[in-house]
Amino acid sequence: MQLRLAADYWVVDRDGELVSATPLIDAAAQAGISHGPADALVTVKGPLESAPSAASSPIADRFSSVCATAATLDRRLVPLATPINNGPVSKHGQDASSTDSVPASAGARLRFDARNGCEQWNTLLALTPALALVSSAPYCRGNRVANSARAHGYRTHHGIPTGARAFEYIDSLADAASPANSSDPSDAAAIEWPIAFTPAADSRTNSSMLEWRLPDTALPSQLCRLAADLEAILERVARGHVHVGRYATSSSSVAAGSADDITVGHVTNAEVALPRAAIVSQLTETAIDIGLDATGVAAYLERMGFDIENYHPIASRIDGRQFVTQADARELRLEYAGRLEEDVQNLTSADVLE
Repeated sequence: MQLRLAADYWVVDRDGELVSATPLIDAAAQAGISHGPADALVTVKGPLESAPSAASSPIADRFSSVCATAATLDRRLVPLATPINNGPVSKHGQDASSTDSVPASAGARLRFDARNGCEQWNTLLALTPALALVSSAPYCRGNRVANSARAHGYRTHHGIPTGARAFEYIDSLADAASPANSSDPSDAAAIEWPIAFTPAADSRTNSSMLEWRLPDTALPSQLCRLAADLEAILERVARGHVHVGRYATSSSSVAAGSADDITVGHVTNAEVALPRAAIVSQLTETAIDIGLDATGVAAYLERMGFDIENYHPIASRIDGRQFVTQADARELRLEYAGRLEEDVQNLTSADVLE
């Protein structure tokens, strides 16, 4: 399976202040390095490849290259979904005074070729709670809002990724290609849609693509691990029988996050059993608010094929305050810029996913 990873990172100076990504992008002057959704965000995008898990992966080289270029400009990259607390942040192509219901944020996207596309779509929908694996900011504008502040913002303002419109399994990819699921960047609603389907431009080619847009940005090694796990799950989708709603449970037990009560969904070599969409929605609510500390979410993701012991969400590490000052936010950005640089060095010198 061919898969492409893309991730946004904040660009900061030596003091931890957000700065424009444009000089870094111009200096990098290479494919796969582009503007993110905010002026201070750079997007690092890998080529289509098998899950990027090894030191020889092109995406690992790209992370290393952009970090090296940033260093020459006295700039650093920060793997946090929000700036934690900062002044107005202008979205790319807008000024900082532009009003927008959802603050600019840094996310990750996994794009891959659509084989067994309908089953893949439905499986990705069932994996929505996996956003808890790489949640990287519980704060927005200084306030503690949820384990994933980025997902909380989309949920609050657009009903995405939870809500009736977002949580519906499909019967055919024709449903996925509807205007609401468009991957057209000019469609504002589509940008926030959890999954995008791009049909093949030529019916004689097999170039239809699916893109999973849910995760926060995170340390590169964690995103590579997520990509590898997702690829393994989708390979089982291609080989096994996929069905929905084999098990049922009460909504109250799902919301409470009880590992004893939530016995829905599993991935094995023989089959992929997906919970009812309403249950996925409830698990996702818990994943956004509590993250992996909710035992029901953790147990569900284990059954769906993720080894959660290998994930260390940044959000859980920096949580614990009700408010973060701008000075403390700058310190956090610098701390995690350093962790990203160390992570990239490890990623390019050894197969950290083994």
